[in-house]
Amino acid sequence: MREGHPSCIDDLYNRKEYLVSLLSQSNTSQTALSLVDAAYLEYLIAKVDFHKENTNISGEMSLTKFKESVQYKFDANKAIFVASSLLELQKLLLAFQEKVMTSPSLDPVKLHPMVICVCDAYCMFCLTEYLLKEVQDTTDLDISPIVDLFLKQFPVIQGFLFKCSTIPYVRQQFPTLPSIEKPSLRTVPPSSTNPQTREKTPSSKRKDKDQVKPNIPATDVLTLPSSSSISPLQQQQQQQQQQQQ
Repeated sequence: MREGHPSCIDDLYNRKEYLVSLLSQSNTSQTALSLVDAAYLEYLIAKVDFHKENTNISGEMSLTKFKESVQYKFDANKAIFVASSLLELQKLLLAFQEKVMTSPSLDPVKLHPMVICVCDAYCMFCLTEYLLKEVQDTTDLDISPIVDLFLKQFPVIQGFLFKCSTIPYVRQQFPTLPSIEKPSLRTVPPSSTNPQTREKTPSSKRKDKDQVKPNIPATDVLTLPSSSSISPLQQQQQQQQQQQQ
């Protein structure tokens, strides 16, 4: 799904009942592994629903590709809906990674999903920040409740990315692990009495004071290791074989 295969989301959506049945089975047990499985399945099901609802957002949550697909007039109401959905999706992802990180033993098998979590958490943050910033820059809509939720989520995401930077295996998968800074968004309703929306001014014609951009690095898509990369479990098995030799 993250690699953008054209039929992956549709195929997963058609098999959604199977994922739901697996979630039900995981919820019947209170073992550490079952709790982790349930948290991941909840996230995966929500992610499939999100992409089915928002077909212009690719599986890897690329902000660049999203901008390319939205060449028409910016729809603030749609952007607010998408941003709210992203906050809920991010909440599920953070719940999953927390269960993995706090599980009794952080064995090699549990490390590999953290790579995907880093990619998704970072890209969802970038996309959410962009959408909220665009709404505030182009309309007088009051989105302070959503902004408050986003700002409360920010330190949790930041802490998660920092934790991952201390895990050797995860750190090895990226040339540079992503870092985020606190978004520069208004937390109070706009005081302007202008109409609720105004025509978006082309960025090339905005004055300097209006050219404040969301805190988004140039590269918003993190490349996952190829399928031929050695997983942490395979690395452990190779080390054991070498020791036996």
